[in-house]
Amino acid sequence: LRAVRFDDAGKGWFGTAFNGIDVWDGRGTADHGDDVWVHHTTVPSDQVTSLVLLGPQTAWVGTSAGASRLDNGIATRVLTAVGNPGLPSAQVNDLELDSRGSVWIATSGGLARADAAGTGAIEVFTALDGLVDDDVRALAWDDAAGDGKGGWSDQGPGDDLRAFDVARRDYEGVRFQVVDPAGNGGKAVLTFDSPQA
Repeated sequence: LRAVRFDDAGKGWFGTAFNGIDVWDGRGTADHGDDVWVHHTTVPSDQVTSLVLLGPQTAWVGTSAGASRLDNGIATRVLTAVGNPGLPSAQVNDLELDSRGSVWIATSGGLARADAAGTGAIEVFTALDGLVDDDVRALAWDDAAGDGKGGWSDQGPGDDLRAFDVARRDYEGVRFQVVDPAGNGGKAVLTFDSPQA
């Protein structure tokens, strides 16, 4: 499995490495005899890398060859590296929805933003636009900075890095510099890069 999500109706969506998506409906019971499984092939590839859900019948699917919007099992929009603009790379690494109705698409060649409804042009962002690196591997959205509730670097008191030793410069043989949040308005972000990753 490459991606797992549960929709508001309680159905599980499972993105597979080489065989599209399986959607499971347990029908709200502990009896697996009444479970319903529905298989969907995905385009532009059945090699699913990521998945975000818009509703019980609608999802954006990231694959090794691009991304597509799936409505009731049918691809209604397909984004690939071909087009003007196309995705910055066919390899989609992650997907995320924002509160403004956009789907963000992390690729090995940059970042793209498209209307989650499946219409309109896409925007592409690369290192030329200010990204630190074109190889974007993961995404997270945070609507309210500093609220301590969500997002990549605003996880809240139970999941953040408050206890991180900012004086330490070597972790598992990897040297890096940590910005001390005490000297940076309470904010700091760790970014790792390695040829072994």
